[in-house]
Amino acid sequence: MKNTKKRGFTIVELVIVIAVIAILASVLIPTFANVVTKAKESAALQDARNAWTAYLVDHYDAIPTGKICIKSGDFYYEVVDGQFTGNPCENTEEHNCYTIDAKGTLVAPQTNPATHTYTAPAAGGGEGAGGGNNQGGGQG
Repeated sequence: MKNTKKRGFTIVELVIVIAVIAILASVLIPTFANVVTKAKESAALQDARNAWTAYLVDHYDAIPTGKICIKSGDFYYEVVDGQFTGNPCENTEEHNCYTIDAKGTLVAPQTNPATHTYTAPAAGGGEGAGGGNNQGGGQG
């Protein structure tokens, strides 16, 4: 007599494995989406802090007063009297919203220039246009 035992999985076993994988995926996908959002928010906060610090270095004599807002990515962060707080701006319509351009430079708002003391550097160069003083001791 020949033994005709077949090897392999039954349909029921395969369906159970697929169901378990689907349950695990349904639990992990929202968690992963939340982690991605938190990472974007953290990167935007750091970009805003760095851009504000660079702005202060280049424009130490024209620091805006009052509450302003910095838009970094999809997030808005608050600056109060020249101090970066890192707090989210609740109402961006009430504040002057600075933006960060593709180069990472902070761009002053154009909508209401009377409420802040920022003045743009003259066209064609100047101390602010080149990124401030470059006093490196490089050798040629």
